[in-house]
Amino acid sequence: ANTNVETFQTMAAGAKLYGVEQDKLADILKDTSDKVGDFLATGGGAMADYFENVAPLVGQTAEEFKNLSGDQALQKYVDGLEAANLSQSEMTFYMEAIASDATNLLPLLADNGKELERMGDAVDKFGGALNEVEVEQLKEVKRSMTESSIVMKNLINKIMAKFAPVITAISKKFTEMSDSSFEFGD
Repeated sequence: ANTNVETFQTMAAGAKLYGVEQDKLADILKDTSDKVGDFLATGGGAMADYFENVAPLVGQTAEEFKNLSGDQALQKYVDGLEAANLSQSEMTFYMEAIASDATNLLPLLADNGKELERMGDAVDKFGGALNEVEVEQLKEVKRSMTESSIVMKNLINKIMAKFAPVITAISKKFTEMSDSSFEFGD
């Protein structure tokens, strides 16, 4: 996604409110970085329309996007679209040009990211985003729990296999007993 872990978590919390899951958000941010890089390298690609038609209207240059992270580039892009006072259909055109479903993020990024900032404050209020060390620790815990789960499942299966004849015999006896109990009721 070309952004830091804390920023990504804040964006993911806000994006979810607008129907964009974190994997899709990561794709949007990656696509943003990729398309900016494509334009800087070739002068073409999906960002060409923006840098030829919108950026000059609002005083932006491609060079300003050069060292921005994915989230920063996307925010600058939205800020430029807003400053150009485009219609909703034009905004949608440019947002979808940068990444599929990017239009869904407009409410989060509008007004210089006011809603994103509000989400960041809410995340901070309730303990803040996890840092990179904490994220790595959680990955390790999940990996360990997955391994433990596999070992336990295999152990249970082996025990069940060893006791299969006994369990099968008991099950048959219960079935026989159940069948004969119907006659007992009569």
